[in-house]
Amino acid sequence: MLQQTQAATVIPYFERMLARFPDLPSLADATQDEVLALWTGLGYYARGRNLHRAAQIIVEQYNGHFPDQLSALMDLPGVGQSTAGAILASGFDKRGVINDANVKRVLARFHIVKGHVTTSKTSKQLWSLADKHTPNKHFANYNQAIMDLGASLCGRKTLCQQCPLVTKCEAHKADCVVNFPQKKKAKIKTTRQVRIFVINNQLQQLYLEKQPAKGVWGGLWSPPIRPRNCTTTHFLDELNVSPPELVSQTIMPQFRHTFSHYHLEIEPVLINLDQTGSISEDRSEQPTTWYNVHNNSALGLSAVAVKLIQQFKDSI
Repeated sequence: MLQQTQAATVIPYFERMLARFPDLPSLADATQDEVLALWTGLGYYARGRNLHRAAQIIVEQYNGHFPDQLSALMDLPGVGQSTAGAILASGFDKRGVINDANVKRVLARFHIVKGHVTTSKTSKQLWSLADKHTPNKHFANYNQAIMDLGASLCGRKTLCQQCPLVTKCEAHKADCVVNFPQKKKAKIKTTRQVRIFVINNQLQQLYLEKQPAKGVWGGLWSPPIRPRNCTTTHFLDELNVSPPELVSQTIMPQFRHTFSHYHLEIEPVLINLDQTGSISEDRSEQPTTWYNVHNNSALGLSAVAVKLIQQFKDSI
């Protein structure tokens, strides 16, 4: 959960997840929807899918015992070298080297490491320095200390005079702390446009589709997403809904949802069907369901789905 997300945001999600899945078998036995339902709102949903699959692998291949070797850890979905190092140190009291964003920040300043941290040369240099500084004892304490240092005194805002490393920090000596880690030239985000059809059948149920495993909101449920040029007529024809079943349609205010690499301009279309309205169940390659907005079913919903469902609830 801490990959890509700050601890303050993670804590309530972590507590709910641990309360629902207190051990590996309970997590492994859960459905993906049950896991993603608790992940809803945290973003980067591949992490939730990886967490679930990793638990299943540990139960299936390791009899429920968490592996304690670097290579075995890195074979688990979603576990990279730094996460594996943290698990070794904190979970097994073994030497494990970490190199998360906070550590990279400290090392880049302490040694004046040039280049963006994602480039091959700079990344290799930072990993070498991370390994060099990791002691042969008190592994967990060291890892926690350098992460905390990078998250606090050596954060994006620096408090150099309070830092225990200030007298040895090369960037501080050269008065160039603010220049490190070196920034990557920001890319201009592209904009994509879609329509999302919010269909209800007057039983206060919304029609949802499960998104493909790969892609936007992979594995999550959402009202149907279509290209912006998809008309209501074309969409209903796709679902084999006859015109008499359509009670009304309303184009709702457009809004923007921003991802790490692009903006998504969303135009929601609210479609009210006759109570007897039916939708062909075999029309989609993806699973579909009717979702009762007053029943908190264990479904993993996209952030946009949560927003649209709430808007629908507020309107009825």
